[in-house]
Amino acid sequence: MDAEIISDIARAVQRAMEWLRRNADSFTDARDISITISALIAAERNPHSFLVQRLVESLIQLQAENGSWSDELWDTVWAVNALHEVGFSTDHVYLARAYTFIEETRDPFTGTWYEEPFETILVLDLLARWAPDLLLSSSEQALEWLSSLQRSDGCIVGIRYTG
Repeated sequence: MDAEIISDIARAVQRAMEWLRRNADSFTDARDISITISALIAAERNPHSFLVQRLVESLIQLQAENGSWSDELWDTVWAVNALHEVGFSTDHVYLARAYTFIEETRDPFTGTWYEEPFETILVLDLLARWAPDLLLSSSEQALEWLSSLQRSDGCIVGIRYTG
């Protein structure tokens, strides 16, 4: 890759991080806060920064009684990922509640989440990354279902799953 392109990319990332730092305190949506936490940690490699910890406190305050964030699987997965990235363990009370919500939203007959490949893959990726023991105990059915969607040309996402 050309050195000028690399410099341009580095400057773009720096500007983006400056924007996040300036605007992070105005975020009120769980998904926005979670993604910001993950972005700051990825860019700065400091899960203990004052800003990240402030955002973590905001995120924790948004967790619902049922363990979710926004009563939504996507928001909950993003939040769980962000909290793991700052160092929370799988058995931490906030994450344990979230994993309970995730498990309770799994279809008991198909083993999937909302019978949607994207949601199912999102959850399986989270479990593989942060909670492999939970993955092993709850993924066989979902993986079989995902495999059954694959066409002979390798495509998994068909017209039905375009959002």
